[in-house]
Amino acid sequence: MKKGSSKKRAAIAAIILLAAFLLDMAATKVVFDGVFDGYDLPAAYSEEDFDDILAADTEDFGVSIGKETLRTRLYKPQDTGDGSALVMLLPGMRAGFEDHLPLIAALLREGYCVFAIDPTGCRGSGGNSAVSFYRSVDDIDACLGFVEKAELWGCNALFLIGHSRGGYAVCRAVSSRHDITGVVSVSAPNSPMDAVLGSSSGFVGSALTYANLPALWLYQAIVCGPANVTASASSDVAASDVPVLVIHGAEDSVVPAFSRSLYSHRDDLEGGNAYFLLTSGDHTGVLYREDGTLQPEVFGNIIEFFELCFTGYQSE
Repeated sequence: MKKGSSKKRAAIAAIILLAAFLLDMAATKVVFDGVFDGYDLPAAYSEEDFDDILAADTEDFGVSIGKETLRTRLYKPQDTGDGSALVMLLPGMRAGFEDHLPLIAALLREGYCVFAIDPTGCRGSGGNSAVSFYRSVDDIDACLGFVEKAELWGCNALFLIGHSRGGYAVCRAVSSRHDITGVVSVSAPNSPMDAVLGSSSGFVGSALTYANLPALWLYQAIVCGPANVTASASSDVAASDVPVLVIHGAEDSVVPAFSRSLYSHRDDLEGGNAYFLLTSGDHTGVLYREDGTLQPEVFGNIIEFFELCFTGYQSE
């Protein structure tokens, strides 16, 4: 009798645990899908506000990725010469390329061509959802293949700039088959799991976040594949010889500089192909001042980095 009762209690306990886990998974899905919902709010800037953009030649392209099509735009200065370089720009969460028009205009002023991307589920790109944190890796890979087929439109070097989720994705690209001259990663988490843990801790606290860790990991694994949940930008940077400039704001509360960020792995990467800049500013303020203009010191460092990479590229 006691043996049967013990089995019954164990079965009931197992059913309760399974039901609790399924409820946890359902709640995780609702929150996760809400975080990565599609984004179509008005852009922070207008092209009409920037003379360098109005003077540029522009062309729109649709880049296919699975069932969706990414909206992209090529900007070329009118006086582009044979020595020009192409900069591919990938924004972060809930942002499209028009949120980075000050950076695009400044790059055009310096003579760079810019290939700007709306990520999956954002503004003009297809998809009702941004899918997952990892999706930007697929976005950048599709766009790299596209620009290579176009032979970089005559440009002879290719740089990548990414912010936040885009900053993670451009670092993952250095281990790909693509020929990349240099990468600038701004405000980037080190992995999708790092990003999700950081966001969740900010909403519900660390204790509840880590109690929910199995469901967080499993749902991400279902969405983007088990190997991609913890795939780190730092590992790809370390395994590559592509120069990478990592920029982070000291006041970043979204991705703290010294916790879960790519910048927090600087001790493991310095002395190789990675260079690090810690400056004032929060998650987006590291790039833009309150009036919407670029942070001049940060932009100056980006251009200096490009020039050094480009010189090395030409001398090979």
